[in-house]
Amino acid sequence: MIKSRYNTFASWIIISGLCLFFMVFVISIYSIYSETDIFSSSSDTKPIPVKIYLYLSLLGLSIFIFIVYKIKIVFIDYLSQQLITKNFITRKTLQYNFSELDGYYDIAVNHSRKRKYYSKAVGISKDKKIILIIDSYYCSNLSELRSGLEKLKYLGTDINWEKQNFK
Repeated sequence: MIKSRYNTFASWIIISGLCLFFMVFVISIYSIYSETDIFSSSSDTKPIPVKIYLYLSLLGLSIFIFIVYKIKIVFIDYLSQQLITKNFITRKTLQYNFSELDGYYDIAVNHSRKRKYYSKAVGISKDKKIILIIDSYYCSNLSELRSGLEKLKYLGTDINWEKQNFK
């Protein structure tokens, strides 16, 4: 069985983002319920509103969870010929047999809107729709995962995959 591994750079960003939002949240709660204001620099200046920090930290945390929600753990069991995906946050598991899948494509995924930064990816197809993308931006062992898919039919390189209906 082959399990996807995450790039360490992306995991450090996730951990540092969670720590930052947690620290701002704790400081905001402390400032609301304590008599001292840690955000004021001197007695004659107005303190920075603590509720703004609290709302910004909750907004940042919700955006962060929305981004991490898209990350999936991929298991490829080539002995029983199954592809298993598990959501990183909700732990919802989906299983696909190799017999019910059409095959896989080599695709490129753009991660930047301003500049053209493409990373290698593999798109798993079922009923002529790409149902799963294994991206080298998130997974550091894409070639190992791709070798586990050798029993599936290789469908070539799909350039126009973004125009298809993606589940």
